[in-house]
Amino acid sequence: MGFGNPDGEFFIGLDKLRAITAVEPFELYIVLEDFDNETRYAKFDEFAIGNEEDGYALNVLGDYTGNAGDSLRSHRKMKFSTYDRDNDREFNRNCAFLHVGAWWYNQCVDSNLNGQYIDGGKYEEKLFARGMCWRAWRGHNYGYKFTQMMIRPKCRNFPASLKTKNSNSHQQSCESFS
Repeated sequence: MGFGNPDGEFFIGLDKLRAITAVEPFELYIVLEDFDNETRYAKFDEFAIGNEEDGYALNVLGDYTGNAGDSLRSHRKMKFSTYDRDNDREFNRNCAFLHVGAWWYNQCVDSNLNGQYIDGGKYEEKLFARGMCWRAWRGHNYGYKFTQMMIRPKCRNFPASLKTKNSNSHQQSCESFS
């Protein structure tokens, strides 16, 4: 069923996320809200993760659009790391343990939306990147009030108001899923 409370902190789980994104092409939409109630977003026009044998690697990450900056690109092709399964490229430390949250770490962190909730936003340097981090917007030492990762099939017929200007460019890849 996932982890946490669906009305608050919740993660669907890697097995379910893999099962969903393996069926057809998906896009990813990330929402970030800071403690000044400013909201920004990052959208990736393709998103899929690998299976358990592949370490649930962030295998597919399409083109970015948005106003939050792209803090996920450097994590592309990385396996998912947890405190007890270190898959990052840091040889002398475990990024998931260090940053108190499982994620697709590379050489630690440009983003970590599974970090700790740290009230107030900006936090001390000694807590480097322990909060829910999205480096491109507020740097490593800022924890967000709210983050959300949402996926949706990119090949469905959505209302025109929800389509992006590039929505027709993927018609060929979507035809096999019609």
